[in-house]
Amino acid sequence: MWTSDRENQIWQPLKERYREPIKHEHVYVDGTLENLAKLIAEVDTYKANINHQIETLPSDIRQHLWVDGGFVSLADTGLRQTRDKADNLRSRLMVVREAYKNIPRKEPDDNVSSAKLVVWRRRKGHIIREETNE
Repeated sequence: MWTSDRENQIWQPLKERYREPIKHEHVYVDGTLENLAKLIAEVDTYKANINHQIETLPSDIRQHLWVDGGFVSLADTGLRQTRDKADNLRSRLMVVREAYKNIPRKEPDDNVSSAKLVVWRRRKGHIIREETNE
């Protein structure tokens, strides 16, 4: 096949910058971790509501005379399956959170004080670019 022939392939060494992992901004990683923490909290709240429904299900069914007693087992099975799905989702979110904690981050810039401010000024009809340390 044409693509498997080594003569038709271009082989170049990787550039040095591609050999190390991409580093992300702290703001990006921290923001994503905050969003994940909110999602995990929402899943925990959802699971707590389901657990409460499972606990109170038999008494809720007994209070309603028009609901058949056999419905308890069906409802209990459905609620437990939903809780298992929530547990699965929470464990997946925890894996994602751990992965984001390990993402390489850019080092904070130590030369912030030496950053220059660029100002555009109009002088004698011309626009002039000036840099200042202020």
